[in-house]
Amino acid sequence: MHGSYSSSLSLQDVTVDDEQSALDNTSRPSSPFDILTPQDVLPIEMARSRFLDLIVDYFIREHVVEMVECSGLECSQVDDKSSKRKQQGVRYEGDPRLALPLMYIANLYETLVSDVNVRLASLIGFRDKTIGLALEASGGLYRKLTQRFPKKGTCSFKRRELATSHATRTKFPELVIQDEKRVRFVVINGLAIIERPDNMRMEDAEWFKRLTGRSEVAISSRDYKFYSPRHKFRRSPQAAFDIPETRVS
Repeated sequence: MHGSYSSSLSLQDVTVDDEQSALDNTSRPSSPFDILTPQDVLPIEMARSRFLDLIVDYFIREHVVEMVECSGLECSQVDDKSSKRKQQGVRYEGDPRLALPLMYIANLYETLVSDVNVRLASLIGFRDKTIGLALEASGGLYRKLTQRFPKKGTCSFKRRELATSHATRTKFPELVIQDEKRVRFVVINGLAIIERPDNMRMEDAEWFKRLTGRSEVAISSRDYKFYSPRHKFRRSPQAAFDIPETRVS
């Protein structure tokens, strides 16, 4: 009986040890690469720029088509000019069949910035720091998009302003708010958000996971498909496209 009792105790100890080991494994990070260190974000200015580049380069994909200069009577009237353009090379533009709301891109950026800021707050000396840049800043998201996807040039991406309509309600239901009589928002032709980029360099992928705390390089529609108006005051007369999102009364 004593031997049976000892065996029972030994088995119980093993079971408890196994349960404790399992608990420890679930509570600790899955790998050392999940741990954010000050070295990951120093200097902070470079980290901000790199993080913005990472989002624009890997989570946004372009789709371009050959640009049609003119058609019908217009082509016959400017035949000489068209010939000169062809000699200069073929021009491309963002596929007009695809349109990505600028609000979606801004939402994605700010969501990921928020994830990183939560992790930054746990580091000594970084509580009041942010990985984000102001959207309208000289090195911010809007300027970066203009540089990466220019409005003019040999490969251009047209900006269009859309308003609440049956078409926009169907295509972008997240941007149509019942409380608003009418909402205007800007879309960029030829762009699409990639939720699981497969071409990110290993070094960038591990850095992204350490910064955001995500277990994989991936996002979901919850990260960007929602209505979040942003207002900006105009200092000088400019095209409506320069105002990201505005309300119409």
